[in-house]
Amino acid sequence: MGHITGRRKGNKKKINRNLGKRWKTKYWRTTKDIDQIDDDLAPHKAYEYLNQKADPEKPGDGQNYCLLCGTYFINKETLVIHLRTKNHKKRVRELQLEPHSQEEADRAAGMGNFIMPEERIVRDLTADDQVRDADYVAEKDEEIMKEISKSMSTAEPKRKKRKHSMFIEVKSKASATNKG
Repeated sequence: MGHITGRRKGNKKKINRNLGKRWKTKYWRTTKDIDQIDDDLAPHKAYEYLNQKADPEKPGDGQNYCLLCGTYFINKETLVIHLRTKNHKKRVRELQLEPHSQEEADRAAGMGNFIMPEERIVRDLTADDQVRDADYVAEKDEEIMKEISKSMSTAEPKRKKRKHSMFIEVKSKASATNKG
């Protein structure tokens, strides 16, 4: 008799060979850590991020950046949608507490007294807080105006006249015998 479907022969355990692949792809962090973002919130760095020149290597030419999450977006509408998401609001709440430091880790290990981290006021950003590059804005406005003029034009596109019919005429045996 063969074994029942779904059972393995013997006492062998099934080995999961995809574990490394899963950690490399599915759970790979695409955003910055809280302590990195806390460094970016310093006034001189925040000003640089919010007043970037257009960079074609970055999504949306680097003109749509969420400072609190550390991510770039394709256009302003996507940034506005992101600012209302659960992930963004969660990141704002995380930034209200000071990030962990080595001193705090030492205190937690028993090398001092525990001190509750201070709460900070983190102002939620809007899409209009970012100053966009003037050349980038002019280029996008020009693209929009071209699209509008194309849709508003009343002239129909000229069609080329075909010399022959688009369909191929097929002669069947029945039609050939009826004629003859």
